[in-house]
Amino acid sequence: MDTVRAEKAATAISDYGEELFEQVFGDRKLFSEYEKLKDAGLSKLRIELISNTQEFHTIHWESLKDPDLPNPLITELVNIELSKFNRIKMNQDELNIILKDLEGMKCIEKTEGNKWRLRELVRVV
Repeated sequence: MDTVRAEKAATAISDYGEELFEQVFGDRKLFSEYEKLKDAGLSKLRIELISNTQEFHTIHWESLKDPDLPNPLITELVNIELSKFNRIKMNQDELNIILKDLEGMKCIEKTEGNKWRLRELVRVV
């Protein structure tokens, strides 16, 4: 009986994580860049999720799951960072997503006009 309950819970968490992934990566350009970075190696990928809403921290981000992968991203060695800080002006209910290639030192981020831009990162020694 307990294994059935555990299996249902695991399925519910997986479904939640995949739905969350679809919401976060629903933008085609962002998803395309995510796919490129994923193909380069998940351990090199950093996802920064930024929002200034209180609800932001009630979301179970650790369950974020790419439907093409067997496990949530955090267990696939993806570095996921949550923050309330953002360099650009955001609406109260807006979520900004920054994808970083930690090895290639590039990132894609949203600008103030809700456009995506690719930029080089500066390596600090």
